[in-house]
Amino acid sequence: MRKRRPAVEFLARWLPRATFLRVYGRAKTGHWPDLRSPRRFSEHLLHRMLDPGAELAAMVRTGDKYTLRGYVAERLGEGHLSELVDVLEAGESVTRERLARWPATAVMKASHASRWMTFVDRETADPATLDRLAQAWLARTYGGVRQEPHYDLMTPRVVVEEDLRRDGAVPSDVKFFVIHGEPRIVVVDFDRFSGVRRYVADPAWRRIDVGYGFPTIDVDPPVPVTLPAMLDVARTLAAGLAFVRVDLYEVDGRVLVGEMTHFPTAGAPRFEPRSFDDELGAVWTDRRPIDPRWLRDSADAAGARSPEPVETEPT
Repeated sequence: MRKRRPAVEFLARWLPRATFLRVYGRAKTGHWPDLRSPRRFSEHLLHRMLDPGAELAAMVRTGDKYTLRGYVAERLGEGHLSELVDVLEAGESVTRERLARWPATAVMKASHASRWMTFVDRETADPATLDRLAQAWLARTYGGVRQEPHYDLMTPRVVVEEDLRRDGAVPSDVKFFVIHGEPRIVVVDFDRFSGVRRYVADPAWRRIDVGYGFPTIDVDPPVPVTLPAMLDVARTLAAGLAFVRVDLYEVDGRVLVGEMTHFPTAGAPRFEPRSFDDELGAVWTDRRPIDPRWLRDSADAAGARSPEPVETEPT
């Protein structure tokens, strides 16, 4: 993906928005998207990127990792967020004195972007290096290249948050795809920073027989103790939105909110088999659960399916 980024940037700059989204969607999903009468899941996402309508303000607030914190507190109350250590805005710097006030380990990330983050070890970190990274983030917006409309409306900030790792291991990232207020699939990322493996399931934690972006985990993981609470949190945060992916963590028996993502894989997720794009699109249109035939344990499931993962970025 990185090798293609200059071409993507060129196309995003010079092509009309609708044309770019059609070309980008074709490159990522393998089919030409219909942006006028969306049917597939990816088409619904790209259509919303082209015209977010009245949901744009909510996308900006909940997609921003800093303003999301206030939204979560309003809807859920206290106890569902990692500790906020520090916030840097334009004109502020990471200095040695500032770094000294951070905990022994922390996470520094751009609130107005996706995947711009780094772990910080206070004892070994170089404040000048961290500041260069922070200033680079503060000087850029994220939405232009992939045409995600809400990112360009966010105020650039760098947030420093509590390190959620335990004994060096990051918690599993449990992503709920919430369509019209109801979680329909769950995508769980294990070992996100060292060879990601995924588990795709329905809200009852039954494996869905698809590949999505990374190799699938071989053994079904145990059901999280907090799964019922996670489902409630996802529903509460997603209420009023046609679609949002709510990313949660289970840490020390608590459900913590990671982020809310409105356009997974920049609006063009690619599933294997690709027909799952149609199925999830039908779930969106018909407001129904996933057809049981997609469940690995279903007697009607297509047992001959052996989905091959495709190369995408973890988002």
